[in-house]
Amino acid sequence: MATVRRGSSNGSSGSGALRRTPNTRAVVAAVIGNALEWYDFVVFSFMTVVIYVMMGIALSIIAVAFIPAARHADVDEARV
Repeated sequence: MATVRRGSSNGSSGSGALRRTPNTRAVVAAVIGNALEWYDFVVFSFMTVVIYVMMGIALSIIAVAFIPAARHADVDEARV
């Protein structure tokens, strides 16, 4: 998959060590960056739903506690 070159970076083929090309480094960096972006997207999406549900529950409790019309609406719905 990766393109490798033998030799040192100055053009002589003395050591014979394998070296990665700059394209390989760029591809690896792009894959890691893309994976982090997807992770961020999934966590943000999940937490949006969780916070929305939690805020809905919290707002209904606050509405019943502090707004008399909301308390009466709940009682009226229970009678139906």
